[in-house]
Amino acid sequence: MLNLSGMTPPLDPLEPRNMSSGLAKRTLKNLDFIKNAALAGEDVHPVTQAVNSLLGLLVFPVEKEKNFLAALRDVKFDDHSDLQGVCVTLTKHLPVPSLRVTQFEKCKDLGCFFVRVRNAISHKHLEFSGDSDSRVLADVQVTLKDRQEGRPFNWEITMNAEDLERLSRYVAKRVIDQGL
Repeated sequence: MLNLSGMTPPLDPLEPRNMSSGLAKRTLKNLDFIKNAALAGEDVHPVTQAVNSLLGLLVFPVEKEKNFLAALRDVKFDDHSDLQGVCVTLTKHLPVPSLRVTQFEKCKDLGCFFVRVRNAISHKHLEFSGDSDSRVLADVQVTLKDRQEGRPFNWEITMNAEDLERLSRYVAKRVIDQGL
C-alpha cells in the first residue's frame, strides 16, 4: 500500500509511461524528489510541483479514464448548498484537513468534485495567497474555482498546498491501485 506521507512504492521499470499507473508512480517519485530537495535547501519549488502533479494526474491521462471517476461517484453530497456538510464529507474521504468550501454548485458527488478540480487547474482558475513565494507547502493557500464558460464562478474551494500535494498522492494511489 502507498503511504500518503511521502514514501513512493518502487518503480517497476517495465511499466510504460503511457499507462496511467506508470505516470502516477513517476509523479510520486518526482514529488518526493522535489520535496526532499527543498528540505535540503535546493532551489526547487514544491508548491509548483504539487499543482503540476495534480494537473498531470487529472488531465493526462485520467481525463480519458472514466473508471477512475466512476469509482468515486458513490460518495454523494446530500445538499451542495450545505457547505459545512460538503466540507465534512470531503474531509472524511480525502486527506485535506485544511479544506474550506466557499461555493459548491452543481457538484453532486466525489467524481464531480475531481472534474471541478481538474477544470480549475487546467483552465488556470487558481490563486495563491498567504506567503505565495514560500516553498513551505503549509504556508501557501491555494484557491481553486470553476464555472461554465461565460458565467460567474459557482464552485470554489481553498486548501493549503500541503493538502494539494496530499490530494495528488490520493489520486496517484487510486490510479495505481486500480491498475489504470
